[in-house]
Amino acid sequence: MKIPKLIKISGHEIKIKIKKNLVLNEKHCFGLSYLVQNKIELAKYCVDEPVPESRQAETFLHEIIHYINTIHSIGLSEKKTDELALALFQTIRDNVLNFLDKK
Repeated sequence: MKIPKLIKISGHEIKIKIKKNLVLNEKHCFGLSYLVQNKIELAKYCVDEPVPESRQAETFLHEIIHYINTIHSIGLSEKKTDELALALFQTIRDNVLNFLDKK
């Protein structure tokens, strides 16, 4: 998946940054979202290992769900966000879904 540098979520422009490594509370992570800064960061490496493309794409979807969850006060826990991101990712990938109708 080619991850864009900018997306729109609920009317807000969100910058997407690919970082070498991401750490939160002394733990390596695949992605972080910053609502106030309108920014999502994704890790290129976890420790010294490259993050696989599929994991990075799933993490991108996960961070989008975090944004939607926060902006709309849906109330998803981190575990539910993980489950929803994986289920949507797998459904989109396994069915090669493309929501654009290009004729």
